[in-house]
Amino acid sequence: MPALAEAPVAPSFGLNRTQRRWAALVAVALLAIVLVIGVRVAHTTGPLHVDRLSARVVDTPQIPHTRRAFRGLVWLGSPQFVAGAVVLLAGWRLVKRDVLGAAMATVAPLLAVVLTELVAKPLIGRRLSSAGHSFAFPSGHVTGAAALAAVVVALAVREWGARAAWLAVLAVFLPLGVSAGVVRAGFHYATDALGGIAMGFSAVLAVVVLCSAFEDRVPGVAP
Repeated sequence: MPALAEAPVAPSFGLNRTQRRWAALVAVALLAIVLVIGVRVAHTTGPLHVDRLSARVVDTPQIPHTRRAFRGLVWLGSPQFVAGAVVLLAGWRLVKRDVLGAAMATVAPLLAVVLTELVAKPLIGRRLSSAGHSFAFPSGHVTGAAALAAVVVALAVREWGARAAWLAVLAVFLPLGVSAGVVRAGFHYATDALGGIAMGFSAVLAVVVLCSAFEDRVPGVAP
């Protein structure tokens, strides 16, 4: 008799209950980083000492055209780039008939940006200078880049399993590059960028944990 074809493996975020608890703790720890820095810089203007030191690291006046190159990195965290990438990722999951994956790809970055732009920035109220009209902490561009990077890793693991987790090593360069860009261009301080990284990663982790728990509780969610 011909061998029976193996049933396709349903996509999964690959988290059991214990792993979800650890992931949730990491998400809370990252959010705590945002809160600690936020309390320190709340309703202030100007850089901290660590911001001045970080600015020197990316300040390369001796190398021509670096300022333009760093501004190019900033674009990788722009709303246009992040939104376009999210649409592509969600569309990929819908083509795969993975509604939960598409929902995560859409909701997680949106949550990160909403928490940054509508909650954290107005509450903390940090400005680059006394003449500044916009809030600086956390960086919205870095938040978007961090959330996008985390979503890419989560969807890769969902599609190809734990062996795709190595992509995290490469993906982290996206928010780091955008962080260097916003600091070099003078749009943000390093602590704004760190807050954005923590916020983006925290939001995506939280949504992944919730989606993974939903997967376990509701049979037949995956195709």
